[in-house]
Amino acid sequence: DPCAANIMGCMLTAPLSAAASCLGSCVGACCCSLLRCGSVSSDGATRWALLGLQAFAALLAIASSADPQSWLSWPCRNLGLNNVGICVCQSGREVGACYMEYLVFRVEAAAMALFLVLLLCCVIGCTRFAAQAYLVSKFVSLLLVALVLLFVPNSAMIAFGMAASGVSALFLVAQALLLIDCAYTWNEKWSACAAAAEVSGATGSGSWVWKVVILTASAIALLVALGGFVTLFITFPTPVAYVILTSALIVVLAECLVSITSWCEHGSLLTSSVFVAYTAWLAYQALVFLPHTSRLYWMRWVEFVICGMTLVALAYGTSMSFEDSSALPASANDDASGTGRAPSGGHSSDETAAFNFKAFAMHCAVHALAAMYITASLAPYSSWTSFALRTAALLAAVLMYGWTLFAPKLLHNRTFSIHSHEG
Repeated sequence: DPCAANIMGCMLTAPLSAAASCLGSCVGACCCSLLRCGSVSSDGATRWALLGLQAFAALLAIASSADPQSWLSWPCRNLGLNNVGICVCQSGREVGACYMEYLVFRVEAAAMALFLVLLLCCVIGCTRFAAQAYLVSKFVSLLLVALVLLFVPNSAMIAFGMAASGVSALFLVAQALLLIDCAYTWNEKWSACAAAAEVSGATGSGSWVWKVVILTASAIALLVALGGFVTLFITFPTPVAYVILTSALIVVLAECLVSITSWCEHGSLLTSSVFVAYTAWLAYQALVFLPHTSRLYWMRWVEFVICGMTLVALAYGTSMSFEDSSALPASANDDASGTGRAPSGGHSSDETAAFNFKAFAMHCAVHALAAMYITASLAPYSSWTSFALRTAALLAAVLMYGWTLFAPKLLHNRTFSIHSHEG
């Protein structure tokens, strides 16, 4: 009987439809709750959260580009996407290399966009929302933006890749500033240990041990720098490279000699030795972007590791955090709704009173530059423009270190000191 069959069908489908509606509502509510999860209350926690986002983006770029043909070939061929976005690589000769390169561009472009949005939130007055709330949503947003960029033309992505190879030189400047600060802090701590051992020790042998340790570390750093410069002279046998390497070596060795004289009160052998070694690294970072220059594949992983160490040091806390300059009370920095309530995590104003909004904005900017640096490391584009910008970064770093040596003598009415800020 058709009527009976219809009645039976209604009886069976009605509960299933109701269950599906209920289940869909529950899943939607759970997803919304999950996206609102994750909040941090301290300055240090926000720094580590930014580092987590950067690490997630880097790992996503590496993982997705490891074997891209295994998961991109089928949708590109069978869903009519041959001429859309990244699927254009299907018509090229080196399909795998094309996929790998453009996947790195898309993931890191998504990461850079996320950090710039967080920076923009700081500018328009939504710093607490950007820094402390919706941590899970930030990770999900990064993934979703990367997926959307798969459909963006490759021409736009190659423009990003070319820009990243040059603009990432600004990250090297920030890295140099951080290294100078860490090197001064390292020397101060070991010198303080030597002074304390000299005061407390009856024979003074403890102080000599520390002095020997400092001299040994300085000698190792100088030997590493010497080996690095010799390797660069051999690897890049071009007149342009010789001029840059010779000039950089002469200037930093002169700065090293000045730093150990009694005239330069703020100088130290250990700090200068570390900076000389770092100068060799900066010179490599410039020379490797000379046009028609081949690079060793494994060196990109060295760049990746050094970048990670830089960001970990930044998250741990240094004087770059401006911890003493702009920490504002929680009452002066309420959330964007103007209610004066704490973020979604329910933290009290006492827990958020020491949050540093200026430091968070600075960290967002550095991480945006780091995303471009990672792009240039994993998928580099050599050009005279990139080479010139990275050479300028080398010059800026050398001048910054020289300024730390000469500024106390030139500006007599100012007090100069290096402070270590631990997270």
